[in-house]
Amino acid sequence: AIDDGCVVPGAGAVEVALAEALIKYKPSVKGRAQLGVQAFADALLIIPKVLAQNSGFDLQETLVKVQAEHSESGQLVGV
Repeated sequence: AIDDGCVVPGAGAVEVALAEALIKYKPSVKGRAQLGVQAFADALLIIPKVLAQNSGFDLQETLVKVQAEHSESGQLVGV
């Protein structure tokens, strides 16, 4: 990060964004492969869920808020 000036946001922000991108991509996939895309998107969301739970937040409510904020703002939003 210091050498190239790049940073990856934490707190599950990247995983939320990737999961949303996969959900949008899923309709372009044919057949049973859609299930694999959905499963991978669901697996990515485990990270923000665990972070929310370990922080003492309601994991479902927090995930819904983070996903909504990301969708509305287009910014990377973490727990």
